Amino acid sequence: MPLKDASRTPTLLGLDAKAFAFTFPAFLHINMWTMTYVFFTFALFIFLKVKRLSIGYAYRRSISLLRSKSVSSRPWWVLKKWRVRA
Repeated sequence: MPLKDASRTPTLLGLDAKAFAFTFPAFLHINMWTMTYVFFTFALFIFLKVKRLSIGYAYRRSISLLRSKSVSSRPWWVLKKWRVRA
C-alpha cells in the first residue's frame, strides 16, 4: 500500500483543486457570464500549470502590477505631502 503524501497539492483532472473551488458557485447559476468566468478561471490555472507557477505567485504578481512602482513605508495620512505644518 503506497503512503499518502500530504504535502502534494490535491488535483482533479490534472488541474489544481483550487480551480474547481473558485468555479463551483458558478455552476449554481448558469448563464453566459458565469460560464465565461469558469472558462477564464480554467484558462488561468492551465496557464499556471504549463508555466509551473503557483496561484500564490500569480496573486502576488497581479497585486504588484496593480499598485505603483514606489511603495511607501508610511500610510498616506502620515506622508509629508499631507502633513499639516504648524
